[in-house]
Amino acid sequence: MYGKKRNINTRQSEMSVVPDYTPEYCTGMRPEVQHLYRSDDRSHWNQSVPDKDGTDMEAGSYAQECALILRREPHPITGSLALHSVTIQSPLIKKVLEKAFQGFEGINTQLKDLTFKSPFHPFYYRWHRFEKLYKDNRNQFTQEHLDLLYPILRDEIMPYIEAMVDLTKNEVISFDYLWTIFAPGMEVYTHLDGQDRLMEMTSGHYGANMSGEFFTLECRYVDCDGSSFGYVSSSVDVDKFEGVKKIVDLVAFPSHLYPEIETLVDRLFKRGEKLEGLNGFHHMSYSGFYTARSSRQIRKRHVCCMLIL
Repeated sequence: MYGKKRNINTRQSEMSVVPDYTPEYCTGMRPEVQHLYRSDDRSHWNQSVPDKDGTDMEAGSYAQECALILRREPHPITGSLALHSVTIQSPLIKKVLEKAFQGFEGINTQLKDLTFKSPFHPFYYRWHRFEKLYKDNRNQFTQEHLDLLYPILRDEIMPYIEAMVDLTKNEVISFDYLWTIFAPGMEVYTHLDGQDRLMEMTSGHYGANMSGEFFTLECRYVDCDGSSFGYVSSSVDVDKFEGVKKIVDLVAFPSHLYPEIETLVDRLFKRGEKLEGLNGFHHMSYSGFYTARSSRQIRKRHVCCMLIL
C-alpha cells in the first residue's frame, strides 16, 4: 500500500515510544484520523472522552502515522465537546495546502507541526481556493487524505460563511463577525488624521483593555521619510458595539464598499503624485497638525511655521 514502510531506519523508528511497536506507515501517511480529548487546558490529550485522567497520546507512534490529529475539549460555555484544533501530518495534504495558502503571510505548510486552531481563520479566508483544489484533485491517494479533512473543515467554516453572507447582504455586520469581512491582503478604507486613506490590511485580531473590547486592523501604507518611499505600519481599532452596524459606518471597512471608489482612488493618486513631487529641498509654509513621537507616547500638536522640505 502507498505510504507503508518497507525499511525502517534508526531515525524513522525514533518516533516509536511504544515498546516493540513497528510503524506501518511513514509519518502522516496512514489515511486515518487520530481523535484526542482533554478535560481542560491543564490536562494531557488522550484517546478517551475527558471524564478521567489519561496519558499524553500525541507522542504515540500510531498518532504520528495518522494523516490528521483532531483534538476536542469541553466548550467553555456549553460544556459540550468542541473542536479545539487540527494537526495536519499528511505530506499529501500539505502539498495541496501549499497552493491554497500561497501568498498568505504567517503560514508555512512545510512545518512538521502544522496545527490550525478553531475557528480556523486561515481556512475561512482561503475556503473557496481550498474547496476548488479539493474538487479538482485527481490523485487517488491525495483524495483519500483530503476526504478526511474536507468534511471536518466544511462543518466548521460554512456556518461562518453563511452568517457573513446574510449580514453583508443587508449591508451590516456584528462585532463578533467583524473578522469575517476583513481578510489579510485586503485594501481597507479609513479616515485618518483628517485624510482619506486606503491601506493594505496585514492582519486582524480581537483585544481588550480598560476601556473595553475592540477589533484591531493591522495595516500598512506607503509614505516618505524625506528621502525614500516605503511601507509604514498603522493600526485601526474598531470598538465593540451592540447588535449590528452598517459596514460603511465603521471607522474602517473594505474599500470596495466605499461609494464612488474610483473617484477616491483617482484623488488619492493625485495626492500621492503631489507628495512625490515634494521629495527633495523646498521652502514651504505649513499650518496644521503634526505627530510628535517619543519612546513613551505619541502626541498631535498644532503648528504654524516656515519650513524646508
